[in-house]
Amino acid sequence: MKNDERKCRVCGCTQNNACPGGCYWVEEDLCSQCAVCEICGHTGKDYDIFKCDGCGKLACDDCGEHFDNSGSFFCKECLAKMTKYDCNKCRNQGTDDCPEDGEYQYCYDCPEYQMTDINKYIEEVHQNAKDHGWWDEPRSMAELLCLIHSEVSEALEEVRDHNEPTKTYYSGKYVVKMEDGSKNFEIISYRSFTPGKAFMKPATGVDVTIDINKPEGIPSELADIVIRVFDICGYYEIDLEAAIKEKMEYNKTRQFKHGGKKI
Repeated sequence: MKNDERKCRVCGCTQNNACPGGCYWVEEDLCSQCAVCEICGHTGKDYDIFKCDGCGKLACDDCGEHFDNSGSFFCKECLAKMTKYDCNKCRNQGTDDCPEDGEYQYCYDCPEYQMTDINKYIEEVHQNAKDHGWWDEPRSMAELLCLIHSEVSEALEEVRDHNEPTKTYYSGKYVVKMEDGSKNFEIISYRSFTPGKAFMKPATGVDVTIDINKPEGIPSELADIVIRVFDICGYYEIDLEAAIKEKMEYNKTRQFKHGGKKI
């Protein structure tokens, strides 16, 4: 009797004898653990991989989006081409994709499409800067832009120090209480440490306390860049949300790798 049970063409697993840890069918004769993303090269052992319903390419979840409400999966190349759909949220015709469950981006005309957190953060960031005295005197736009440059330079120094893009570490001011006869005094300096982990105490001294936990690293410097931008927008009352939406719409119309520059 002919055995019609599905079998992976790579590892030989079957419907009733799956790979260790489990797998699913990506193609008729290919399991998820043996699949490879045709866009970035990620393997199915580390990433969820699906077959694009648009072009048929195999793509990982980093290179596409899986819409649970419809069961469809599209790679980013196909998603970029699918720019006009009827909005299911506000019923506008021919707008950007606007799934009814609201998990993904609404159309730009939809009342519920929003980035309101950006303007809220702008207000909070600028108020904090004022509370700390940074706007007691007028500041020029040139000065403010130079401060953004300084944060970019600090991020570059983190790269030059071989720190990973996702790594955050902390600098702590530690206070060492020393004993020298009848005299007690403090030495204040800085060292890098990870909160919650032990760090080496100085050879002498009776007590060490951490005074602050300052985030350091590329993520922190990128955050500083955004905070500087938000502070400027708060002072000049720039509607950054509207500017971002407008520029995003324009960028969608630009040619592939527009400008032809090497970098």
